[in-house]
Amino acid sequence: MSPAFHDYLLIAPNARVDRPSSSRYDSINVIKADALVTAIEKRVDNMGVAETFASGAKMVSFETLETFARELVKRHRPIKINYAKKFGISDAGNQSSPQPNASIRVKLNNVQTTPAVSKSAEAQQEGKVCPTCGASMVKRVAKKGANARNFFWGCSTFPKCKGIVPCE
Repeated sequence: MSPAFHDYLLIAPNARVDRPSSSRYDSINVIKADALVTAIEKRVDNMGVAETFASGAKMVSFETLETFARELVKRHRPIKINYAKKFGISDAGNQSSPQPNASIRVKLNNVQTTPAVSKSAEAQQEGKVCPTCGASMVKRVAKKGANARNFFWGCSTFPKCKGIVPCE
């Protein structure tokens, strides 16, 4: 690998720079002397990870770079984010099955008034039977279309059978 050289034209920090149009002259590397470090840092920040390590390999031996990389891998510890604290969830003790907070629970109760287990029991009590295949019906909520957020009875074997009955 050959080293990369970049030319800079340094001028006094208190000088005024009048840049001509970029089509006539590329003046991007004309910088004030006190901005040299910033310009180099900006160039390094714009390099990718592979380019950064490749430029490191130009300055040190391969063995040194490999030792550095192995030490870096050994010391790497993924960050652990406390999502309960980050999003303000008060009940963080039960990590295996997260519960929605109270405001979300109220919204869910407004949309789905009965749990899934009682849906089929309710269908059996009301004698709801699929007109297409004869299976029991389940109370569902339309998610989109003209009937969005309205209840209807849908076949329990969906998607095999697409039988529906409107709720009274």
